[in-house]
Formats: sequence, structure tokens, C-alpha cells
Amino acid sequence: MSILESTFTVAARGIGKPDYSREISAGQFRPGLTLKYLQTLRPFLVGFSAVASAFSWIKSPLAAGATAHYVDGETGLDLPVLTDKGYTLTLLSVGISCNQDIECWLSLGYSPFAILRHLGAGHIAGGIPYYQPEVVGFTSAFFDPTGATPFYFDLTVYNAGLAAMEGQLGMYMIYEAVGTSPRPIVKTVKCKWCGATKEVPRETTNIICDECGQLFIVLNTSRFRGT
Repeated sequence: MSILESTFTVAARGIGKPDYSREISAGQFRPGLTLKYLQTLRPFLVGFSAVASAFSWIKSPLAAGATAHYVDGETGLDLPVLTDKGYTLTLLSVGISCNQDIECWLSLGYSPFAILRHLGAGHIAGGIPYYQPEVVGFTSAFFDPTGATPFYFDLTVYNAGLAAMEGQLGMYMIYEAVGTSPRPIVKTVKCKWCGATKEVPRETTNIICDECGQLFIVLNTSRFRGT
């Protein structure tokens, strides 16, 4: 028995089975942050609210024409903060959301009472959230790549509006050991209610003040490796 074969042409009506592999892969991936060995995330925050909060960086509304320092999110201490010898600071991201016009200043110096150099300022209109996920332009490694000299680092916000300001601001930095051993296992924290200070293990976040008995909350970024 013979098999008859014939060849003919048909109109194309599609491109075949859809391939969604790229879309699925894109949905499973998003840009993030991965810290290297001897790098630590350092959050510097300040918020203003009429509602009392245990979080150490939340303060009362900022009066028109007034200036406030950011807070070290790990300790509750107002800036400026003295860096450790052998460490560099690199600005990673900035987030701001306030209901009044503001100006932000980033400053460096070798004395907490005489900041020597203003490195930058920005004017942000009130009511317009501002977020910059990747900031290029500031790292202390530009002028001291080995962290040979500790320096005071300060962040301040000025209320340029006409009324008391509410909102929150945050700057996140990478703190990197480039010439010394890893950071100490303890930290000095400040009670946001009475101002008392004490040393606690670096991982501590919820703290009952020995002086006033109230709870205040700080952050622990020592185990943060990426997101």
C-alpha cells in the first residue's frame, strides 16, 4: 500500500503558543539592596506628630521657622553623631513627606558645636512626597577613604512653611568598616521621654527607661543584609 503525500499552503492565523516566561521572571524579580561584609544600614529619621508615639524619632509638630535635628534610629540620640574611626558613611536613599515647605541640610565637621562644611541642602514643597531610592553625590570616602579621622555628621530640617509642621523624613546610609574591626556589641540609647541614657545590647529595640519607666523604641539594623 502506498502513502500519498501532498503539500499545500495555509494562511497564518497566529504566532504560536504565547511565551510568558519573561513576564513571570520579571514579576519574581525586583531591584533591591544587598549589603557587603562589614557594611551596616544606618537609618537617620525624624517625624513630627501631635499624636504621642513610643518611636524614638517622633517629635511634636515643628513650629514655623524652627529647625530640628534628625535622630539616629538605632539609639534615639539626636544628631550630630560622631562616627567611629575606620568607618565611612555613604548616602543611600532619601524619603520625605511633610505638610509644610522644608529645607534639609547635611553637614560635616570635627566638632558638634562648629559644623565646618555644609554639603547640601534641598527645598521641598509641602504636601508633595519626595523619594529618591538611589542617591549619588555623598560619601565620606571622597575625603577620607580609610576613615582615618572620626567626624561629626549632622542632618537638620527647617520648617519654611507658615504653620506647625507634621510629617516624616528619613535618610538611610551605609556604614562601612574600611580600616577597623566591626562595631561594638553595645550601644548607648536615649529615652525620648526624659532624656536619660544607658547602654544596651545592639540588638535591643523595645526599652523600658530606668528613670521614668516609660517605653521607647529604637531600631536594630545589625542583622539587615538585604531586601
